[in-house]
Amino acid sequence: MAKPGDRDRASAVNALNAQDSVHLEEPPRIEELFVASALFETGCGMVILLSVLAIAWEIDDVFVPQFRQFLESGVTGFFLAEWIVRLKANGWRMLLQPLGMFDTFLVWVPGVLAVWILQPSIQDGSTDFLKVVRTIRMLRLLRIVLFFKHFKAFQDLFKLVRGLLSSGSTLLSAMGLIAATLYTFAIFAIDLIGNQDRTGASDDVKEAQNLFKGLFQTMVTLMRFMHGDDCQGILDVLTTRQPWIWVFLWLFTSLSSYVLLNLVTAVIVQQALEMSSADEADLAKQLQAQREEDMRELEGMFKMLDEDQSGQVSLEEFMQAFKIKEVKTKMTLLGLKEAEMLDLFRLLDTDGEGELSLEEFMQGM
Repeated sequence: MAKPGDRDRASAVNALNAQDSVHLEEPPRIEELFVASALFETGCGMVILLSVLAIAWEIDDVFVPQFRQFLESGVTGFFLAEWIVRLKANGWRMLLQPLGMFDTFLVWVPGVLAVWILQPSIQDGSTDFLKVVRTIRMLRLLRIVLFFKHFKAFQDLFKLVRGLLSSGSTLLSAMGLIAATLYTFAIFAIDLIGNQDRTGASDDVKEAQNLFKGLFQTMVTLMRFMHGDDCQGILDVLTTRQPWIWVFLWLFTSLSSYVLLNLVTAVIVQQALEMSSADEADLAKQLQAQREEDMRELEGMFKMLDEDQSGQVSLEEFMQAFKIKEVKTKMTLLGLKEAEMLDLFRLLDTDGEGELSLEEFMQGM
């Protein structure tokens, strides 16, 4: 008949084995580990840089056609192999994710379709359409953000690139707001400036007023005032005919340049700060989860060492640690040797009573 202590010890062993089995039931596949490795992302990043340099050399006519075609085919083949490996590692669900769809488009359209199918079928293989399609591969530079992620030296650059990518919706909203502001003020500017009577006006005034004829032309001119692009000369000429017009143009400049553009900058900075705070919170959660898991494992080890279930681990019980398979494994992972157990016990026994409590064991370990 099993003793209560034996049953408790067995239950502790089973608990630890159950924790280990959770991780062993579905071990990560080789391709998953390979795709998630820094080596894989580094290799892909280097080939992406080579591809971008090849496009730049092609535009400058540095390449001879044969070498260019060889390099393009090699890069296309590498990206296709990378896509297949990622698909095998992540499954078909990869095609439903934004990054997966982005990769699939770049591999098959400007890659396989343009380089291996359309280019050989066209006589000279260098039409403007194909050049544009192949140049789309420059978008792969966005993938280098994953390459930077694995190196501490590039962490600041990684944050900048990720901030740029994540600010897309903010930039679109800002562009819409700026366009609406330009449109509204352009309507007023056409009536106040472009449609004014030109009788007796000088050629310089007429030329300046022509900048406010038509909606599109007026919006382009107002953009010059927004960015301070040689707009003072236009204002000086207009004020000779309409002395009060500076009020309208300075009102637009103040609203668009000093308020609107700075507001957009503030929103993007705030978004970056929130992203940084979210990263710190995620890291804290990961560390807390790891700490809780370590505490559970240590508690299980303590119960296995406490053979008499007294709530205290004596020196004799502690010295038997390497005779318990599960505890030996954990001690080995911690870098401890059997010859060091006596010294370790003395370090953990902070109150000098010759026995370890659960609190002493967990805090010391």
